Amino acid sequence: MAQAQLAERRPDRSEAIREYQRIIELCGSGQAPASLRQKDDCGLAAFRLAQQLEQLEQFAEAADAYQQVEKLSHDPTKVARSLLRAAEIYADRLSQPGPAVELCQRILSSHPAEVAAEDALRAMVRWRRADPTLLPELDALAKKQSQHIPLASFAWLLSAQLAEEQGTVPDAVRRYDELARRYPKGPLLDDALIAAAKLLRGQKRYGEAAERLERLQRTYTSALIVGHYNLYLLSEGALLLGQIYLEDLRQPARAIPALVGFLKRQPTSRLADDALLLLAEACRRRHSPPTVADRTESCRYLARLYKQYPDTNQRRKADDLSQALACPAP
Repeated sequence: MAQAQLAERRPDRSEAIREYQRIIELCGSGQAPASLRQKDDCGLAAFRLAQQLEQLEQFAEAADAYQQVEKLSHDPTKVARSLLRAAEIYADRLSQPGPAVELCQRILSSHPAEVAAEDALRAMVRWRRADPTLLPELDALAKKQSQHIPLASFAWLLSAQLAEEQGTVPDAVRRYDELARRYPKGPLLDDALIAAAKLLRGQKRYGEAAERLERLQRTYTSALIVGHYNLYLLSEGALLLGQIYLEDLRQPARAIPALVGFLKRQPTSRLADDALLLLAEACRRRHSPPTVADRTESCRYLARLYKQYPDTNQRRKADDLSQALACPAP
C-alpha cells in the first residue's frame, strides 16, 4: 500500500495501478495478510485504483474498479460512495443510464442509512425524470425506508417536486404535507411547509398557506437546537407569511406580529430590510384612513430601515411610502 501511494505522485501512474492490482488479486484469492483485511486496505486498494483509472479517463475500467469495492470492503460508507461514483461515470461519462440507475437502486436497497443513498436517490431522479414509473416508485421507497428518516424525507420531497413539475398540484401538496406529518422534526420540514404554502397561495388558498407558514415559524427554537433547518428558509417563510396576511388576506393587523416576531428572532437576516418595509406598509394599512399612531409607527420602521440598511434595494418603495406619510427626513 505504501509503495502504491508513493507511486501515485509520479507522472506515470502505471506503477501505482500495478501495485493496487496486485493487492486486489491477493485479496480476491484469499492470500492477503490479515492486517490488510482488518484495516480494509483491500477495499481501499480497489477505491484508489478506480480513482487512478478515472483520472486517466479510462472510464469503463474505473467504473468496474469502483464496483469491486463492494466485494472487497467491509466499510459500508466506502462501498456506497464507490457504487455511487460508478453510477455517475456510467451516466455522465459513458452515456449508459441503465447501469447507473441499477447501481443507485442497489445503494438504496443495501445502504439506506448512508449519505450516499440520499445522493443516489437525487441522481436517479435526475436521470429518470421523464419515466412515468418513477413517481409511484418514490412513494413506495418513502414508505419502505420510513425508519431511515433522511432518505425517506428526500423520497417524499422529490416525489412532491416531481408531481409539481407534472402540474398535479393537489398531489404535490399532499406529498409535502405527508412529509411534514411523518417527520415533524426531520431535516426537510422547512422545505415541505414552504413549498406547500407557495402552491396553496398560487391557488388562492391563502388561509391554508398561512397555516403552514405559522407552523414553520413555531419550529424556530427547535431548529436552532437540532441544527437541521435552513435559517434562510425560515426567513423566507416569515416574509411570505407577512405578505399573505397583508396582500392576500387584507389583514395587516395579523401581518404585524408575524413580521415583528421574525425580526426579533433573526435581526440580521438578509430579508430584514424587506420585512421592515412590509411592517411600515402594514402599520399604514392597519386602519383606513391611518391613525396618528399608525403613521408614527410606520415612520419609525422606515427610519429603522434607512439607518440599518442605507443601501437597501427597497429604497425607492421606502421613499414613496415615507413621502405619502410625510415622515420626518431620515
